[in-house]
Amino acid sequence: LTSPVCRVRALFDAQCYVGAVNYDNTNTPAIFRDTLTVASVTSALTLTFTDPNDRSAGYYSEGRVRFNTGANANLEREVKSHNFVGGDAQINLHEPFPFAVAVGDQALVEAGCDRRFTTCVTKFANGGNFRGEPDVPGLDQVLRRGRR
Repeated sequence: LTSPVCRVRALFDAQCYVGAVNYDNTNTPAIFRDTLTVASVTSALTLTFTDPNDRSAGYYSEGRVRFNTGANANLEREVKSHNFVGGDAQINLHEPFPFAVAVGDQALVEAGCDRRFTTCVTKFANGGNFRGEPDVPGLDQVLRRGRR
């Protein structure tokens, strides 16, 4: 079986091996995670963080948010998308946290991966460990009729 996207289940696990470094207990190299502070709460699924690192839009998409302080301390959710609003990082979640998020809560936010080869190469410099076959032709190419 082949797949154009990476078959690794979780970013930063043993098969992914981003950065070829020894990982700490969160399995995320420090260069791919940031501690951010909640600037505003739009809804249970949309949070805005101050982002002093000025990461590009989409950097945290498909990543994780884990709160260090507040009512949701030590709880984690997956990031759906990451955009910018007035210079701050707006993060949309797949699922809400069980308790209300308050302005000033701090969270550890990890980079995300869309499991595509170009992302693996450009964002993580990890093309050698990509677990997919991006250059294998798809079914549309295999079943295409020849010309006369």
